[in-house]
Amino acid sequence: MRHAILAVFVVAALAMSLASCGADSKTTATGGSSGASSASSSSSATGQQVQASVEAYAKQIGSELGQAPASVNASSNPYDYLDYCPTYRNVVALGPPALPAIAHYILRNRASGLDGYILAIAGEEIWGSHGTPLAAGAKSWESSDQWARQYLAWAEDHPSGN
Repeated sequence: MRHAILAVFVVAALAMSLASCGADSKTTATGGSSGASSASSSSSATGQQVQASVEAYAKQIGSELGQAPASVNASSNPYDYLDYCPTYRNVVALGPPALPAIAHYILRNRASGLDGYILAIAGEEIWGSHGTPLAAGAKSWESSDQWARQYLAWAEDHPSGN
């Protein structure tokens, strides 16, 4: 079991280092450069690495939430937990390629608790202005699975991500 956990963390670290590469990696992943056959195989591998990272980070989030101080644990506002969940920033750092993995993870694992909500908040931060237009101060989702379905519907209508 320890070897499996170690392997997940190694893949997560690798994915983080790939996510921090220069802008050229974005061009390759979207097929915007020449050499399309190598781009499709590398984007597939990158997609698997991002998915593995999201899964590893989701498990870390669950354990980190239990370490929040009692004053935060008494809060019903999930945004209060973000300061006590350093893995949240790691999920956000994965960027737009992580959005489908986050949405599918939430739906596949029925992540409807606080950990799922934290993932949805990370997804919302990554997705940014692409979400449903809202009145000032409003939010378009109330649960993690609602965010996941909303993102996946948008992604289906916007396959280029724009």
